[in-house]
Amino acid sequence: MLIIRKVLDRALQKDLCESCGVQYLENAMAYYAVESDDPNGTNGKRLALLQFTIGPGGAKFENVTAFPGVNDPEAMILISRTAMEFLNAACRIEHLRIEKGAAEEILIKTLGFKKREGLDVYDINLEEFYRSPCDYLAENRER
Repeated sequence: MLIIRKVLDRALQKDLCESCGVQYLENAMAYYAVESDDPNGTNGKRLALLQFTIGPGGAKFENVTAFPGVNDPEAMILISRTAMEFLNAACRIEHLRIEKGAAEEILIKTLGFKKREGLDVYDINLEEFYRSPCDYLAENRER
């Protein structure tokens, strides 16, 4: 089964980052996706890692990365949606951004982010998105 886990241990986060080949960000929070028969998700095949930060202007996905040799779009979407839901429901964050290159562009667009004109930055309004996800995607998804 696919399990999304919040990373609560900094040493584990650092290990996950090294395994993915991304920079460990000490001030970032993280989730990881694992395929496991263990309901705790502590053992199994690592699929994806997401690091994010929260600041005065909202939140930022620093990276959404698959582990080497893994191609699992479902895990990438679910880990992203898990973080988005946490930011919206628990943190009351309205604005989320991601920079070009922090995730595959197809994932960024699938999630409903819109590119800022003239910049390599994408945004999503989480409050509007969670009010009516289907309508938001229909109105805002870039093709």
